[in-house]
Amino acid sequence: MPMMQSPQFSFSYCWDALHAEQEQPWLIDAFVRPDVYGQLVEMRSWIVLGNSGSGKTALRYALKSEVERRVSDPIFVIGWQPTFDCNVSDQISVYQQITEGILRAFAVSIVEWVASTPERFIALSAPARWLLGWFCQHWLNQGPEFVVLAMTERYGAHAQPALRCLLLDSYPEVYRAPVRALDVLAELTRALQRAGFDGVWLVVDDFERISQDNPEHVSVLLGYLLGTLGLFEIDRFCIKMMVSACHRDIVLSSRGTCQ
Repeated sequence: MPMMQSPQFSFSYCWDALHAEQEQPWLIDAFVRPDVYGQLVEMRSWIVLGNSGSGKTALRYALKSEVERRVSDPIFVIGWQPTFDCNVSDQISVYQQITEGILRAFAVSIVEWVASTPERFIALSAPARWLLGWFCQHWLNQGPEFVVLAMTERYGAHAQPALRCLLLDSYPEVYRAPVRALDVLAELTRALQRAGFDGVWLVVDDFERISQDNPEHVSVLLGYLLGTLGLFEIDRFCIKMMVSACHRDIVLSSRGTCQ
């Protein structure tokens, strides 16, 4: 599994009271690239370990901003902030939580991409539009009519025809139940490559939020996530994880993690 642990990284500014998630307008200006930054933007999976406030979220914003705006070979970035249902703990249930969370985050990212660049979605082949439409209609949590209205308000009326095509047109099933999540992720990645993306990044952050409730939940979630080797074997799909340094032992004990 192509997982790596990054060396330490540093930033030019420090703050004690501000939350990085609330300071996006100026956060990138205060960011200083770590020595391993060039490796982080490669099509490989990475785990970044750092204490709370060390700059993991700033790094996430910087990576996302750079690769999405590339003129050539841009990356399709999915932001995922995992949740954990403390009522389940068996392997199958936790695996379902992980895969369903990833698929829902993927659907949200596709909708935002279609709304922001509707012409690129319309230019896709019919099978690719079929796949993306079927997928989003199955995995969005919100009603499609509401999403079309909200995205049109946000991005403008020119986005509405593509959004309606994505979310309101009728698409017969692509995969018959039971659906294997890894197969869907692989097929979506190939479709987005046909749309001009070099690949897909799943960027995982905000484990600290789960830790505030129960640090053991993060341990369980991380253990199962890193143990789902199939996620790290999808061609042109990689994972960038921002993890608190207190979970270092769990990360390094994973079978596929190398330093």
